[in-house]
Amino acid sequence: LNEIIDNNHYSKYSELNHFMSNIDKKTFKEKYDISKKFYELDYNLLTEVLKFYKDYKLELKDKLEKKDVNYAVLEMEYLKKNDIPRNNSFLEHLSTNYARRIIYNSKIIFGIPFLVFAILIFYGILSKEMEDGTINLLKTQPIDYRKLVISKLISMNLISIIYLSSFFIFFALICFVQGINLGGFREIYRVFHEGLNPKYILAYNLMPLILLLFFTIMNLMYSIILFANSIFRSKQVSLALLVTLFGLSFTFTENIEGLKTVFNPIYVMDYIRTINGKIFSTISISGQYEYKELYSSNFYFLGIFILFTTILILATIYILRYNFKFNKVQDKIYINKYSVFRFEVRKITNNQSFLIYLLATLILIFSLHFFEKNKAINIKNYKIGENGEIKEIIEEVKLEKNRIEARGESIKNINLSDINSSFYALAKTQENHINNMIAGYKKGDSSLFYNSQKWLDIFNSTHYNTMFISKQDSLPFNTFENEVLSDVSIKDKVIPITKRDFKFSEYQIFNSNLIEKQVRNQERYGTNSGVYTIYRMLKYQDLDIIFLGIVMFMILHGYVSEKENGSQLNMIYTQPLNRFKYNITKVFSQTYVLAIFCFVVFAFAILNGVITESFGEIKQPVIHYLTYFKKFNIPEERLNAIKTFTTMPIWQYLTKTFIVMIMQGFLISSIATLFSIYTKSKNLLIAMTSGFILTGVILTNLLNVNIVKLYSPFSYLFANKVADNSVMIRNVIIGGNFVTSMMVLTVWSIIFMIIGSMIVNKRKQKV
Repeated sequence: LNEIIDNNHYSKYSELNHFMSNIDKKTFKEKYDISKKFYELDYNLLTEVLKFYKDYKLELKDKLEKKDVNYAVLEMEYLKKNDIPRNNSFLEHLSTNYARRIIYNSKIIFGIPFLVFAILIFYGILSKEMEDGTINLLKTQPIDYRKLVISKLISMNLISIIYLSSFFIFFALICFVQGINLGGFREIYRVFHEGLNPKYILAYNLMPLILLLFFTIMNLMYSIILFANSIFRSKQVSLALLVTLFGLSFTFTENIEGLKTVFNPIYVMDYIRTINGKIFSTISISGQYEYKELYSSNFYFLGIFILFTTILILATIYILRYNFKFNKVQDKIYINKYSVFRFEVRKITNNQSFLIYLLATLILIFSLHFFEKNKAINIKNYKIGENGEIKEIIEEVKLEKNRIEARGESIKNINLSDINSSFYALAKTQENHINNMIAGYKKGDSSLFYNSQKWLDIFNSTHYNTMFISKQDSLPFNTFENEVLSDVSIKDKVIPITKRDFKFSEYQIFNSNLIEKQVRNQERYGTNSGVYTIYRMLKYQDLDIIFLGIVMFMILHGYVSEKENGSQLNMIYTQPLNRFKYNITKVFSQTYVLAIFCFVVFAFAILNGVITESFGEIKQPVIHYLTYFKKFNIPEERLNAIKTFTTMPIWQYLTKTFIVMIMQGFLISSIATLFSIYTKSKNLLIAMTSGFILTGVILTNLLNVNIVKLYSPFSYLFANKVADNSVMIRNVIIGGNFVTSMMVLTVWSIIFMIIGSMIVNKRKQKV
């Protein structure tokens, strides 16, 4: 059987190997065409394996395996008959097409992101009229409240229809321009069910079902938004309620098994899972892998959704009809003597939107932690559980022992130290090291644990097949870094911390961002401690970039806050203020609030980890790159390569990241305050600031000149990569280090701040 698999493996064919190694240079049509050759190999492999089972009268005993094989046979025959390439496994990105991309991304296109979009558009659809007083005009008319609410609901649905129409047309144009196949409607998708007979659904039947679910769920969400608007007279309070409600609902749905049901609309928004079902893997408490099926759902739950939608709409009409309140509670104003700096700080923080964004951020941090909590526990269980990795290797040892004895040989004659010539010796050595690692973990023996982990890392990195994941093989560097991490852990007596797989170097160049994200996910450690929780969020969950995005909405107002509220800026300028200094005060006050906000984010993330597990090991080492090494993939340069990186404790990495995020905030605050001189719209200010930064990033990358990349502030927008200096590796910047990054961010921040101060000192602003 192994011989059959080897003979049909992709690596045996030079044409396919060559194509995959140059995949970035290939067009979508070329990828689509060659995917059929991969399919032919898969078809031949399946045919020969089935023939092998039939000839030797073998039979699959596991029910899931039987169902998988039955569907594979049906799928292969259907694809062959209709001349359609495969739409799963790694072949998916080769044979991608219009319909498949929509279906596979349906939970993004029609799911939570659209719900967020709807909340931001409609959160004040009724309460804004109450705030502005326009609802009083309606009261003077012979208004039918039922028609009022229904008209609001219809307008919300019209927005949904416009969104869908625009998306389908625009996405088709993108696919046409890029050369992506515009078909895919005859492809089949597996339907998981209890029986053994395979079932499937065609793409052109699946897409209307997705749209049916989308409109039903969104009408339920719209009714919730309208209901919230009828209860609260403030659009800001309505927004806070909706953000909290849906944010917590999403978090709990992903982490509480009891909420993973079709009666939960948030859960149903994974449309393919709801319609088709799926197969998934879990790890038991003991660490054993288990595969389970989630069956496709009947659509009777739609009736319940429609019923709840109707009830909420009727409740909204009732509240509007019998409980109109036109009085608005006047905010109490306390006049105190403040310094200009404190005055600017209070203008930012004494704002309802500030509290709402703060609440949303804390919910986000809570979500990011609990999304990964079980994954970390599963990693630990798999690595040290008796039914995890150790069970798998024991079974391999037994299987190889049986093969040797079946050949009439004795395992006593095998030299266990010669792992290069005997698979049994290799497997037995792996078993010994895994046992030592487990023993070291349980005893808290750093030396025993990390020495065994070091051997396993070296073995895994040198035997890792990078054919389909990597454009450039830098495995020697992977090995160097993992060795150093283990050696430092032994030296500093770091408490044993399990990890799923060896760590890839930042020098590793992957075939795509998606593949890199999947591979990087395997590097995570099996711990939920406080310090590692915030590290994981920064390194793998892009918290630093998310933070900057939130800050732009939450804190960076510049002069817009005064312009949006009448003529406050003119009133301020009647005071004996130095405009030059006032502009600097604005920038520093925003940076000050940003720093406090950043501290709250870090503290809350660490607190989540402390509650879940413990504070954590502050001495845990992480790689710190000293400088870019040009010859990283040349084995002969090993000694020189090792000198270009070192390690630093995780507490130092987190401290550096915190500092970088504040400096990035200083830069963006200076830019935003400068642009706010020319606009009185907060939305336009965000667009101008974002556009300027994005343009800077694009130009820096397009020029691709080392001195430009080295001294451009737009090279250092990923705080997690600046902190360990991996930004120099990722962006191929020669001669840079952490101090250089900080100097560049600081100098450019001061330049933008001074330019803004000079302009505002001489130019009369339009209010």
